[in-house]
Amino acid sequence: MARKKFDSPQSFRDGLVRRLKAIKSELGKKTDAEMAEFLGIGRGTWYNWEHAENRPDPWHMARLCAATKDRIDLDYIYRGIFTSVETGLAIRLMAREIGLDPDAEDFLDMREAVALKVSARV
Repeated sequence: MARKKFDSPQSFRDGLVRRLKAIKSELGKKTDAEMAEFLGIGRGTWYNWEHAENRPDPWHMARLCAATKDRIDLDYIYRGIFTSVETGLAIRLMAREIGLDPDAEDFLDMREAVALKVSARV
């Protein structure tokens, strides 16, 4: 199968990369190898997706959704839309996207910061 090079705008690439990293972190996968094994793909494939070298295909992203028991959907992965993502998970993913740790003890205090940062992006 030919690799799909990114031909999309930089903002799309940046958003997709940020969301893939957030998903990896939320799943507790610390390395590219762990994430690749979780999805049944090569480590280099995940690395290339996470570093915007190649565009992840919808089939593999659908497998990622299925592997998370559909808690994460394609609208979130490709477009950053949280409407189908459970509210608690959406908050955790948003936090991870902007570099906050939702597992930190003071995360409840950080939720306000997340809301402010997200509203600034909209």
